[in-house]
Amino acid sequence: PLVSHGRVVGVIDSEHPEIGAFDAADLEVLTTVAAMTSAKLELLAEVDRSHSQYLALKESHRQLSEEIQNRTALEAELFNVRKMEAVGQLTGGFAHDFNNLLTVISGNLEFVGLAENEAQRQEYLDEARTAAGRAAKLIQDLLAFSQRMHLRPVRTNLNTMITTICAQNRQRLPGDIQMDLVEDILPVQVDPTAAEIALVNLMINARDAMPHGGTLYIKTENIQHGVADNESLSKNIVPGSYVKLTVSDEGEGIPPEALDQIFDPFFTTKPVGAGTGLGLSMVLGFMQQSGGAVIAKPEVSQGATFELYFPTS
Repeated sequence: PLVSHGRVVGVIDSEHPEIGAFDAADLEVLTTVAAMTSAKLELLAEVDRSHSQYLALKESHRQLSEEIQNRTALEAELFNVRKMEAVGQLTGGFAHDFNNLLTVISGNLEFVGLAENEAQRQEYLDEARTAAGRAAKLIQDLLAFSQRMHLRPVRTNLNTMITTICAQNRQRLPGDIQMDLVEDILPVQVDPTAAEIALVNLMINARDAMPHGGTLYIKTENIQHGVADNESLSKNIVPGSYVKLTVSDEGEGIPPEALDQIFDPFFTTKPVGAGTGLGLSMVLGFMQQSGGAVIAKPEVSQGATFELYFPTS
């Protein structure tokens, strides 16, 4: 070793003297090279770790993509199954009810030829006409449910329509009806015939829910539905001006397990032959087609409430 002023400044290889000695500058260069080499090795190691992580992420992405594809396929298959179930329920219920009505019509028409007198013949014809009318209403309800009924909306005063309906259908409705109709009601743009059918369906449902009597409540009011109300009221009701029609009864209410099905076609809690199960689905279809919405608020043992929101014209 070469020592200068008490420190080693280089070495001399006795076997290879031509190499010479290393001074302080040479040592600094060697140290720098060693540090750079070490940094390079660490960088290569980091690159290797990053590459391994990339490969792991790539594999995870492949597995996730495969899982998403499988789940999407299963969801599509489940959707098709449910769609076919809905179509089967719809067509099966419709075919059953319509076939019953055709049987009544054809049976009474056969009896017409066997009638012993004119009064009996007229009775059979009346029964056939009634069944034909119910068949026509069944078709109309089905069209309204599918939102393909051709509506003819006109400027309508719901208070006038409600008063007229209650007067014309007094025998079909509950004995006690209480109306709370706002005086300065805003006009709405709806098909009056379809609106009347929807309201009558709700009234008849209320009557059937109170076999031992009770009060039917009908209320109208003008409301301004804002963005802040949308979450609490219903996501199906866009902000705007509406006339809210509320129909409430004092019946047994709707069981919680049936709440998600009350608007399904041919779903009914009534006995066989007492209803087609298209009433509420027709109301839903009519309100959606009219740009409005319907909300059910059933309370078991406290009756049921239906709120219809008609956009003002």
